[in-house]
Amino acid sequence: MRRLLALLLCALLTVPALAAAASASAPATEGGRWTVLPTDRLPADRAQWWPDPAALAVARQAAFDWLQANQAADGTWGSDFGVTALGAFALLNGGTPADHPMVACALEHVLAQAKEDGSFSEGTYVNYYTATAVMALSAAGRPADEQVVARSVDMFVAEQFDGDEQGFVEWWRGGLGYSSRGRADLSNTQFAMMALAAAEAAYPSIEVPKETWQSALLFLHRAQNLPEVNDLDWADDASSPSFGDGGFVYLPGDSKAGGTKSYGSMTAAGLWALLTAGQAITSSDAAAALDWLGAHFSATENPGFGQAAYYYYVWTAARALRSAGAPALLGPDGHAVYWAKELASAVIARQEGNGRWWNDGAAFYWEERPEVASMFALLSLEALMPADAGLRVRAPDGGDVTITDASGRSDSETPGFFQGSDGIVGVAKASDGPYTVTVTDGSRVEVAPEAGGTVKVWREVALARDGGSLVADVAPLLGPASLVVAGVTAAAATSAAGLDATHVAIVAVTVVVVAIAIWTWRTRRR
Repeated sequence: MRRLLALLLCALLTVPALAAAASASAPATEGGRWTVLPTDRLPADRAQWWPDPAALAVARQAAFDWLQANQAADGTWGSDFGVTALGAFALLNGGTPADHPMVACALEHVLAQAKEDGSFSEGTYVNYYTATAVMALSAAGRPADEQVVARSVDMFVAEQFDGDEQGFVEWWRGGLGYSSRGRADLSNTQFAMMALAAAEAAYPSIEVPKETWQSALLFLHRAQNLPEVNDLDWADDASSPSFGDGGFVYLPGDSKAGGTKSYGSMTAAGLWALLTAGQAITSSDAAAALDWLGAHFSATENPGFGQAAYYYYVWTAARALRSAGAPALLGPDGHAVYWAKELASAVIARQEGNGRWWNDGAAFYWEERPEVASMFALLSLEALMPADAGLRVRAPDGGDVTITDASGRSDSETPGFFQGSDGIVGVAKASDGPYTVTVTDGSRVEVAPEAGGTVKVWREVALARDGGSLVADVAPLLGPASLVVAGVTAAAATSAAGLDATHVAIVAVTVVVVAIAIWTWRTRRR
């Protein structure tokens, strides 16, 4: 009996040791936070968690038709230059070719306002005008426009507040405003970052300095309700209703929703900008912003701001969450929110019979103008549509690559999968993402979108020495075939430290059973 007790004691001591090993090796949980729902927890039927592509296409075509019917003879929509540039971008982003008469006429109007210093048009909103122009020209991707776009990129890099400006205040640093003669804000900074990211993706010769992204990150942190990354005093005010909640405001210390209150459109803009500046979705700043969007998610209003800037919000939310590689959101209680399906349903429900949208609930960001609301709404739906493009993957170090779609199908089982003789693997049309790309025996991987048989820019992602995985997708975000890379993780350990809770339980039970069997055998021998 003493020997049996000794064996059982060994078993009991083994269980916590194995459990500790499993806990040490398992990915850290996000205790109490909203996170990205892993693809292996999605319903098998894609229609349960993602909007119907056919319904999106019908709404898009109706919007295209309305925009075409309401375009002036000179290619404009309304009298504001930025609205026309945004309209050209929305059409190109949705797959309308640059030589389509409606788009070509708008682009001609845009190019006519290009200036030698890289700016477009003039007046109070010159940075916004330039950003939308660069986005449109980059989405078109015409070689003839490359130098024009490059000058604008140089302008934005130079215009980023760095302390030399007249009247400079420290919290401006790293941001941009409507022009160099005013303060910075998150909305204009986001538009400038969209222009820079679109230009880099469209033209291989254009490369934004790393210092520009790093400086932008400082400004972003100072506009976030998160003291651990925000070094300004306003973020330390514990009496603020949004203290430490991870959301964003319009500019450091000032919210359009009142006081320093976080709200949806700026938090979505902040999350997208953090990811674009190089932050991982698991970093403390991006994770906090994602948690805020999950906890406050709404498809029918701009959280914290009601109907104000609703269409601006749905566009930024769709772009941010898809850029995060989030097919759905997972709450702390295990509840899943299929945000894309909800968002698409709400936006389509508001589309009028003639194909337009307009915001009659609040005159903000010019959304009372049908052309503006319609462009924002159209861009939000496009962000949820499958791209007419493929995904290409290669491992420069010679590692093995596996591609798994959102339904769990890998390699040859994945629709459109191919493996070329040049070591490149991929899917011909990336319509079943997000995809999990797994690399073994390779420390890096390169991914790229392919449109029209052409790959313009490969993106290299560093992994662990033995490999790792990432989430990749192609979506109409900053052009008809924008690359999404998220969720980069190192290769899983192959030692006993990689045991999960199920394995721990199995080992523990086995030890106990063996102990009892040994005792029984020894007893019978007596």
